[in-house]
Amino acid sequence: MQNPKIPAMHFNTRYICTTQNWFGGGMDVTPSMKDDNEKNKFHKTLRTMCDRHNKKYYKKYKKWCDEYFYLPHRNETRGIGGIFFDYKKDNFEKDFNFVRDLGITFQVLFNEIIKKKIKKKWTLKDKEMQYIKRGRYTEFNLLYDRGTKFGLQTSGNVEGILMSLPPIAKWK
Repeated sequence: MQNPKIPAMHFNTRYICTTQNWFGGGMDVTPSMKDDNEKNKFHKTLRTMCDRHNKKYYKKYKKWCDEYFYLPHRNETRGIGGIFFDYKKDNFEKDFNFVRDLGITFQVLFNEIIKKKIKKKWTLKDKEMQYIKRGRYTEFNLLYDRGTKFGLQTSGNVEGILMSLPPIAKWK
């Protein structure tokens, strides 16, 4: 994002067909600046969406997200969390409905956040904080992200794999 007041939001879903067919995906938020109201609304909306499908999903998938998007060398999470899951193969119809609802929820949340913050003024100090947070995002992608590591280890298109990294990142 150009505006550092708007957080980076990550969303993806997948349906893998191999010897076992399964869904995976999730969404998480990496803000440059702390905003407890936004964090609380984000998690409340995610919990409500998950609860429509199964009351156990939110707790399970939030924990998975918190553990996956973690930087052990910094002892911190990449962002404010969200939900993450893989190998979801309980019931195709129900799993598909959950994944579709997740996509709709992402669109609604992201649109709300952008509309609320797009015209907010920001400073060079805010921008510097964004670059530092982008550094954390870069660290995670290069050191821990399974998709990035898989792509690079299997001779994938390096430019295509690395193009998801932020254009500018900084470290203190």
